[in-house]
Amino acid sequence: MKNKLLKTIASITCGLGIILSIPFAATSCGCSVKKDKPLPEEVYKITDKYSRTTLEGFTDEFIENQNDYKDYNTMQIPININNIIVDAFNGKIPPFITKIIFPPEMKDEIYTDYGIFAGNHSITSVVLPGNLKSTTQGIFNDCSNLTSITWDAWNCAYFDFNGFLGVAAKGIVKVTNPIDDEHDSAALLTVLKQKGG
Repeated sequence: MKNKLLKTIASITCGLGIILSIPFAATSCGCSVKKDKPLPEEVYKITDKYSRTTLEGFTDEFIENQNDYKDYNTMQIPININNIIVDAFNGKIPPFITKIIFPPEMKDEIYTDYGIFAGNHSITSVVLPGNLKSTTQGIFNDCSNLTSITWDAWNCAYFDFNGFLGVAAKGIVKVTNPIDDEHDSAALLTVLKQKGG
């Protein structure tokens, strides 16, 4: 009787171990979120203009051979950039790129010009740095599927709300390191809805 009881307990314990391990295996195998895979830095055309490291768009080689990069899903702005020219990526981002990230480690203030990311319907989310001190007109104009903005520390000297039209109404706006209560996620969402929507 004692041996039967011990065998039964061992069997139940073993069975529970198998049952409990199944969800973990299922979670790690098929349900993971797609990781960011940034394009390599050599696809960007970078020059020095007006004492600034300027991002002018994609290289001609990249534009001609986009299919070679279909495994990538993210644009990560190079860390040394402090200026992006007008229309740099306007309508030029390939459909397999869904996210734009500005690294938080960028040291200099970043200057943007008109429509730099406009007209790209594949973009669904952007991560902006705290040192983006101005957003000029139409920065994300006509990015119709942009539904997520994460901003390290929203503290713009000049903020063009027309660059974010429609995002606040249907998506997520998050400030990760607000400088005060007037620059947190709720405040940015309110301002976007009032002035941009």
